[in-house]
Amino acid sequence: MPVCLGLAACDETPTQARATSLATKSAAATMPAPSETKPPEPLPAEPLEQTFESIASPEELLARMRERLKDPVDTPEEEEALKAVEENLRSFTYVPPSTLTAVEPLSEGPMGQSFIADTEWAGERVKKLYGEDMEVSCLSRPCIHYGDFDGDGKRDLVVQVSDDENDKAGIAFLLADDTHALLGAGKESPVGDDLLWVDQWRVEPGLKGSPATVVLSTASKSARAQLADPGEGGSRAVKTDWSCMASSQVPALSGPKTEQGMAIRSGVIDGSDTYEAWRAFDSSTTETIWISESWTEAPVWIGYQWFDGPKRLTDYALTFANGALTSRAPRAFELQGSNGGDWVTVDRRTEQLDWSSNEERRYRISNPVAFSKYRLLITEDNDDRGPIVAVSIANITFSGGSCDTTTK
Repeated sequence: MPVCLGLAACDETPTQARATSLATKSAAATMPAPSETKPPEPLPAEPLEQTFESIASPEELLARMRERLKDPVDTPEEEEALKAVEENLRSFTYVPPSTLTAVEPLSEGPMGQSFIADTEWAGERVKKLYGEDMEVSCLSRPCIHYGDFDGDGKRDLVVQVSDDENDKAGIAFLLADDTHALLGAGKESPVGDDLLWVDQWRVEPGLKGSPATVVLSTASKSARAQLADPGEGGSRAVKTDWSCMASSQVPALSGPKTEQGMAIRSGVIDGSDTYEAWRAFDSSTTETIWISESWTEAPVWIGYQWFDGPKRLTDYALTFANGALTSRAPRAFELQGSNGGDWVTVDRRTEQLDWSSNEERRYRISNPVAFSKYRLLITEDNDDRGPIVAVSIANITFSGGSCDTTTK
């Protein structure tokens, strides 16, 4: 909270820390020099985080200041100096932060004194609106987002919540005009009554005069939520729909190449067609496998190239070979993409241990980018005898679609 003294410029130093500084300077200017040269012990540091609870009124600041003086005020000069500080403090403008104020929708700052303050305010509001069992929850960060969700030019707030009675997660829209809406947390909707499936969420600003949209997503699917018109008693409905469902972007292969694309690789064990790369992209996850070249110091790799343009992958999955030696499972690898130039790493994994026969492991790409070809670059297998003795993979799935899971 900016603090202004007379016509001086606003000082954004927390009020309490400023008061302590003023007290120290005034007292030092008027008090007689101490007989000992030992410096006074510093006062305990005040927390810098400004919340509703940590901002005190001038009267509270004065009381705290007197309590924390190390030496008693026992001379007229000291009392006069202290009163001068108190008079200065009384001239500060003090506004109790009891509510949030709508501000410019595109502002990145909090609506109140801090993001903590906004979250606390939201917690009190959702309890008042939806009952004492409703709590602000932080299943994924951030807990709180801002946006103009009704197109009125004022910034609103949306916060993650959960109903302690039924352990169901949701989000609450809290608007500047005091209207509100709830999605999930036990309330039925097209995306379900529980948002525990959400990995990340963000706000898409609307065009000028149009409402913002909340995007809820995982690596494989994405849903959009937007407010409807106000209803009875200030409540609003939420319109929701799925924007896409991610799926495999590689057709099941019956050979190394189709009209859509082709399997690519660094090599194959003994040049054998039985273990060629395309067999990791066929329809079988148990009977056919790719086995890399063996006993090599260099990384081995396998991937797929599309002929019809770049694909945006959101996740990928590896299935270890059925009945193969677990030492042949990949231990450290990178997923890389390219549009004809250098390879760009989009995901990196290490210490992938303890594979079991025919086990599938799925990996999410946190920041998807579209590439015309992808490859799995394997730098270590699970065999201790060398960097790579041989790698076996039964199936690789590259999944994606139009799901937008990137965060802003």
